[in-house]
Amino acid sequence: MRGHHPILGMLLVVALIAAVAVVMWLLVRNRGVSPAAPVAAAVSPTHQAEVILAERLARGEVSPDDYRATLAALRDPVSS
Repeated sequence: MRGHHPILGMLLVVALIAAVAVVMWLLVRNRGVSPAAPVAAAVSPTHQAEVILAERLARGEVSPDDYRATLAALRDPVSS
């Protein structure tokens, strides 16, 4: 053994096995994650108002012509 303590050799083997286990765990953990995950589309600032307007059209509170005119006004960037 040339003067080395046998426990140091065993600790080295355990450390090597632990390092391999950590590397394997990191590879498996990151396997399902796509680096280029799609980003959700941004919701328009008038989205909620458009939903309410569509509900009012469905309930018959506004006519289709009023709906189209109001929707165009909501989406027109000049009027905001």
